[in-house]
Amino acid sequence: MPALRLIIYPAPVQGEGAALRIAQAIRTAGARGECDVLLVCRGGGSIEDLWAYNEEPVARAIVASPVPVVTGVGHETDFTIADFAADARAPTPTAAAELVSPDCAELRESIRQSYRRLCRIMRHRIEDRMQRLDYLGKCLVHPGERIQHRREHLQHLANRLCGGWRRLHEARSWEVRGLARDLAASRPDLGAMLAYNGELARHLRDGAQRRLRLESQRLAALAMHIEHLSPQRVLERGYAIAQNAGGVVRNGNALRDGEELKLTFAHGWAEAQVKRHGG
Repeated sequence: MPALRLIIYPAPVQGEGAALRIAQAIRTAGARGECDVLLVCRGGGSIEDLWAYNEEPVARAIVASPVPVVTGVGHETDFTIADFAADARAPTPTAAAELVSPDCAELRESIRQSYRRLCRIMRHRIEDRMQRLDYLGKCLVHPGERIQHRREHLQHLANRLCGGWRRLHEARSWEVRGLARDLAASRPDLGAMLAYNGELARHLRDGAQRRLRLESQRLAALAMHIEHLSPQRVLERGYAIAQNAGGVVRNGNALRDGEELKLTFAHGWAEAQVKRHGG
């Protein structure tokens, strides 16, 4: 193909020393690195003519080559050791050239498919970018309109703030009114309390007076009872109290003749001496 660049590394393909020259050409191609693939080819001939490709130097050079090697030696029925050492084998030199070179029709079809695929991808990309551009265009707002939207939003927030503050103030006002009513309801009635205290004082005074009268009456009764039991009353009825050194004499048998006695009367007293006593 005209689009392919060819580099030829000449070497004898038969005769004495041909194997070493072929191996050297393979090493030279590998060392230069000028090719993507290396073709080792020659036309048909007898087995003796192709013997150079059975030599060990050629096989080792092919295996050691850093460039892929394709062999096309002899006819389709010819096989050499170089064919088994190579990366690929073609039956003839022409087949080897066809193996490594693309078909023009296939290449053109591949280019057409790549072109169609590229156009389709680019069209999709352009449509996607156009849609994105339309979306961004819709999102793009004039600064004045954006400021107006911000102002309206700020006004809305201010209205909400004022409304919330007003509702909170009303709620607190109702709460304060309720607390004031509760406080007024729980406030003591001083007049009623004074009247109640006066009533209690009156009841206390009346009760104290009644108790005093009762206790006075009880005390008078006790005084009368005591007065009734008083020794003085007994003495006034004509009795006397005899006392010796041991106290009041209650038993006459305990007296002795000649003992001094003190006699207490209702009015006054007198001393006496026991002259005679009996039981």
